[in-house]
Amino acid sequence: MNKTKITDEQWKLFSLYLTRNNKSKAGRPQRIDDRIAFEGIIYVLKTGIPWRYLPKKFGAWQTVYKLFARWAKSGALEKLLDTFKESADNEWLSIDSSSIKVHKHGSAPRGGQKKTKHRTKQRGDNHQNPCGD
Repeated sequence: MNKTKITDEQWKLFSLYLTRNNKSKAGRPQRIDDRIAFEGIIYVLKTGIPWRYLPKKFGAWQTVYKLFARWAKSGALEKLLDTFKESADNEWLSIDSSSIKVHKHGSAPRGGQKKTKHRTKQRGDNHQNPCGD
């Protein structure tokens, strides 16, 4: 199963939250399908690529980004997530429990770092500030 493609059943539910108001006759006509744009948003969020590198099959990156920003600003994405977080199947959930051994010189010495009573003298400590501070 392609992780960026959504099924028809999923889109029926998602489209209740994410459809655009297309009743206005002002501006350019819609050039991209909401479903394709939503799949483009999922692609960007899952892969972590910059918006400019969005593949052309999802439409112009500017259009997809504007839809993402519009849906985020209107609260539609938050409502969508709130609605579906309860019924999540955790298919993509993973917990990383890997550990990496540190080289013996990469950590503090046994017993922790030793504390010294006296501050080490740094270069220039014996000079007075000409401003009188």
